[in-house]
Amino acid sequence: MTRDIISLNTEKKEEKFVPTRISACSDNYDKFIAVDGNRNISDSHIAELMESIETYGNISAIICREKIVSGKIYYEIVDGQHRFEALKRLKMPVEFDCWKVR
Repeated sequence: MTRDIISLNTEKKEEKFVPTRISACSDNYDKFIAVDGNRNISDSHIAELMESIETYGNISAIICREKIVSGKIYYEIVDGQHRFEALKRLKMPVEFDCWKVR
């Protein structure tokens, strides 16, 4: 089940768009990509997060920025790569906040 954007805050100033924040939820894991240079993924950290998420649920969204590659929109994970991997392994939807500039 893929969910679309649930809220969108846009502001237009002098014919230029300013940064826009999108809060959304999706289980289309292929739309997410990692940022080059982020720390390495730790399987033990992911296992701990999976246990916590199973017990308490996911309590915070990952932070992304919109990235367009070959005309397709992706969400580059800025913060929350381990949380993303835990949710993906649990086959749970990913809640995320995304910043974009157009």
